[in-house]
Amino acid sequence: MNPQLTRTTRLTTQCSPSQLMIEKYGSGIARIIKAFDKYGLKRPRFSELGEGFMVTVFSTPLKTPPKTPLKTPLEGLTKLERKIFEQLAKDRAISTPQIARKLNLSADTVKEYINKLKKKSFVKRIGPARGGYWEVLPDILNQ
Repeated sequence: MNPQLTRTTRLTTQCSPSQLMIEKYGSGIARIIKAFDKYGLKRPRFSELGEGFMVTVFSTPLKTPPKTPLKTPLEGLTKLERKIFEQLAKDRAISTPQIARKLNLSADTVKEYINKLKKKSFVKRIGPARGGYWEVLPDILNQ
C-alpha cells in the first residue's frame, strides 16, 4: 500500500466531516503554479517541513494599468459651444455682444448657445446683465 495514501487516510479519519472537502485530490500544487503562471507572477516555493510543507509566496509590485484620464467635461460640447465657453472662462464679466464680436457671430446666436450651456449646467449667470458675472463649470463643480 502507498505510504502517502495511508498517511492521508489516517489524517482524514481524525478530521470532522466538514474538514474533508477536497476539490481535486493531488492537483492543488499544480493548479496553484498554473494560476501564478497565468497571472505572470513568480512561482511560489514549496519546502518540506517534517510531515508538512511550507509555501513561500513572493511579493511583486502591482502591475496596475495606467490611469485613464477622466473624460473632460467639455467633451459633450459642440465646437461653437466650446468656443463660447472658453470666452466665458477667460473673462467672467464678458458680455454677449463682446463674445459675438470676438467670434464673428450674431448676438442672438451667442445668446442661443449660452442658453444651451446653461441647460447643460456648464455656465450660470450670477447677478444682472450689467454688473454680473459668469460662473463656469470648474466653479460649479467645486460647490
